Amino acid sequence: MDSYQSNPGPGTYVDQSFGGSHDQNFQDQNTMSYPFSSTPSTALSYDVGDPGPLENTPQQEDRLSSADFPCEYCERGFSKQYELTKHIRIHTKPLSCEICWNFETAQKKDLDRHLLVYHPSYAQSQNIPENLKECEDCRRKFRSDNLKRHQRNAKHGEYRDRT
Repeated sequence: MDSYQSNPGPGTYVDQSFGGSHDQNFQDQNTMSYPFSSTPSTALSYDVGDPGPLENTPQQEDRLSSADFPCEYCERGFSKQYELTKHIRIHTKPLSCEICWNFETAQKKDLDRHLLVYHPSYAQSQNIPENLKECEDCRRKFRSDNLKRHQRNAKHGEYRDRT
């Protein structure tokens, strides 16, 4: 592969991946040149426009704001204490499976689902409700969203929209 050799002018950035020199001159930051062949005469130059000031989106502002209750684990801040308390559970995962101890979660509903799937007899002894719906055609049990998908994709029966 031929290397690109040139003395770049003002406002030109030469990328070393093209074999150019390490010279960089950013006097005119709105124009950047990139060589696409082995001769300088065919280098391509275009206007990238004024990038303007860097600003966060409203969603980023909410997340990065210096609120009254900042998270000690990440950059998020909250305006209410209970929001921070709920958020911190994501980091600490205070709930764990009493049987296998290798499952930790922030929300009780996720622990209940784990117990129902992996330890059904224990879940039954703890009176954890099985929030599963039964397919009328095959009698298999699913979460409601998965039941709708199952009925839509199953070969045994028409999809019935249960709302």
